[in-house]
Amino acid sequence: LSMQFHYVTNGLSTVDITQLGLYFAEETPAEERLVQAVSSRFVLPANDADFALQAQHVFDEDIIITGVRARMNYRGKKMKFIVEGTDGARREIFSVPAYNYGWQPHYILHEPQSVTAGSTLHVVGAFDNSISNPLNPDPEKEINFGLETWDEMFTGYFTYHRQLD
Repeated sequence: LSMQFHYVTNGLSTVDITQLGLYFAEETPAEERLVQAVSSRFVLPANDADFALQAQHVFDEDIIITGVRARMNYRGKKMKFIVEGTDGARREIFSVPAYNYGWQPHYILHEPQSVTAGSTLHVVGAFDNSISNPLNPDPEKEINFGLETWDEMFTGYFTYHRQLD
């Protein structure tokens, strides 16, 4: 079990009382659900409306991808999730063409994607650190990778399970 909380200041004193509910299945699930984060560190230049970025991860076992999630902050623009097979053939499995920090959920794929060992998962996207981005707090500022809201991050999450024989 892994949980991550991001608290954003709003100028008011608040208290958080986090609760976690666990539901236990009557039967053992057929597979264990796992998540692979695919990320890259970077420096985002000031006044760049289309700063491209990519990251990748090679899987050493056969898997089935069941979902994805894009994670950037205020300057996130777009993100694609691509599988490159061992033969070099690429297939796009999901695209977020207009990223919005306020509403990006975890997406469950309509068709789970089979991925063979040795395949590469790619996350390809871009940031908008310009005045054209209405959510950008300061387009004149160079932004570093970081976990705080005023930083930026570029992480694609792949939800998967191991391929059963």
